[in-house]
Amino acid sequence: MLLFKSRGGRPKDNDDFADVAELLDAERRRWLFDRIAPRYPEHPWLPDLR
Repeated sequence: MLLFKSRGGRPKDNDDFADVAELLDAERRRWLFDRIAPRYPEHPWLPDLR
């Protein structure tokens, strides 16, 4: 779901990411990073996913 929310940039989507980001294990963080970074290299979530 976060992958789809990453395209929107809505405050609700950013809040949802902030609520869940700490709960993601390393594998899930990497998976999400690898899918967002190629299309949106300046995405604000990327630093939190590294």
